[in-house]
Amino acid sequence: MKNEFGIIVTEANVNNHLRTIRKRWARIKKLKELSGMGWDNRLKMIIMGESEFKNYIKIHPQDEPYLNKPIEDHDLLEIVCGNDQATGRCAVQFGDDIGTHMDDSVEYRRPSQNDSLDDMFEDTNYHVNISLPTHNQSENTENRGESSTQLKKGKGKRKIPSEVEAIQEMNNTIKEALVTKKSTRNLEFAKELIGECMKLKVYGYSGRQINKAYDWLMADDSRAMAFLAKDEELRQYWAEEFFESIHNQQEYFRSPI
Repeated sequence: MKNEFGIIVTEANVNNHLRTIRKRWARIKKLKELSGMGWDNRLKMIIMGESEFKNYIKIHPQDEPYLNKPIEDHDLLEIVCGNDQATGRCAVQFGDDIGTHMDDSVEYRRPSQNDSLDDMFEDTNYHVNISLPTHNQSENTENRGESSTQLKKGKGKRKIPSEVEAIQEMNNTIKEALVTKKSTRNLEFAKELIGECMKLKVYGYSGRQINKAYDWLMADDSRAMAFLAKDEELRQYWAEEFFESIHNQQEYFRSPI
């Protein structure tokens, strides 16, 4: 982590941060399971009716960042935390209080190569049961017992991931997640965005103006997602403010100093 990102991370830092990420992802998954919720996979947005949204946020204001707006870093959270199919065990209804009491009693199985990063860092206690030889046993038996004990202890130590291995694994996972996120910005998404931008022609904007707006939106995922999530009226307001700001900048640079 220090070589790649210039920061020093301890095992405690990793565990604490992953615990926070897991709780955030658990809250998002529970919101998806609420009765009456919709899901827009293209925008990565949980959809709730306007009246229901207002009533719900009064009771659960902490869930406001996850409703009716693109969820920040949704794909990264899904990669790091995994996305198991819902079993119904955690299903909740509209009036239930979610996001305030997380279920920390779930037991995690021992990690394998296919496990997500949060499973790999779960605190695990390894126990090696060794039968000590009695005084009545022969010397050969004692030697065999010592060899068996050393072998079991050695295996136990190898099963416990070291701090260096754990942090390196997290480093690799983060890099893979970043590459995956970049790959989602593909040609299909670019064509969809330009198609929506071209609809601004109905408000009298030229192709040259629309091209500037498109380039500005494509430079940042959050900008593009926010634009696509807007309805026709909000897009018109956005276009007016955007082109007005460009006009003001041009006038500023043209004015004599």
